[in-house]
Amino acid sequence: MSNQTTAAATALGGTVDNDLSTAGLATTVNCHVAADDLTWAVSSGTKVTPADAWCVDSTGASKAILGGFLAADATVCP
Repeated sequence: MSNQTTAAATALGGTVDNDLSTAGLATTVNCHVAADDLTWAVSSGTKVTPADAWCVDSTGASKAILGGFLAADATVCP
């Protein structure tokens, strides 16, 4: 997954942040993994609408976060 998150961050002109306690931003790809290493969520800002993000998680969700980003400590998409 490292290659995919890095590629997404590069496309946004941003960075990858793997710190669970960090909330998402428009130019950051966030990868949050819970302490159990089983529950996770990854979000990325979008180039088309910088105020929105796309999120996927370990429950199988894959959806837009309209007008926001993955919250700090979140391991499922809102």
